[in-house]
Amino acid sequence: MALRAKILIVDDDPDIRDSLGEALREEGYQVTQFSSAREALDYLKGGAGADVILLDLFMPDLDGWDFRAEQKSDPRTAGIPVISLSAAGKLVDVAYSLRKPVSVDEIVRAIEGVTTPD
Repeated sequence: MALRAKILIVDDDPDIRDSLGEALREEGYQVTQFSSAREALDYLKGGAGADVILLDLFMPDLDGWDFRAEQKSDPRTAGIPVISLSAAGKLVDVAYSLRKPVSVDEIVRAIEGVTTPD
């Protein structure tokens, strides 16, 4: 199976992060996981690429809103589409905003929506 898009999962909940990562790997995606938004930004700013960022909004070190502001302010990371994931709250100016709990099928559809050429 050919590898699909490179996905960055940023979520402080290890159960969500790990189960989502495993499910997306089974779908053929390349997945990198972070429990810290700050670590994810540092990773991206260090030159590592990603095709899509799955971003939890409520995290202790840096919330999703601040993550997105920093991401958009850096030309190296500004163009990476973000799919926000949250049980409460919504992030504007993202490709998709999904409400937890969310199915893998919903996430895959959102990923395909931002990675499939028109």
